[in-house]
Amino acid sequence: DTAPAYGDSEIILGEYSLALKNIPIVTKTVNIPDAADDVDTFNRLLNGFNQSLTRLNVGKVDALLVHSSKALTEKGSQEIGRAHV
Repeated sequence: DTAPAYGDSEIILGEYSLALKNIPIVTKTVNIPDAADDVDTFNRLLNGFNQSLTRLNVGKVDALLVHSSKALTEKGSQEIGRAHV
């Protein structure tokens, strides 16, 4: 279990991605401020998730946790579930 907010944890795990290939990876989305609009929320979640995949050195994760339930109610949020999880 990791997240962008956990310092360098994604980068460190990414350095060992081949050794960890049989271990499930769970990460969390970035936190989105309440003032963000629907499009901004979706884009920030997707961009943050793609950055996590890059840092983790993987093409997908086993699970994606959402930092705030508000992000699940925003327009387009269902698309996050289809993105590399």
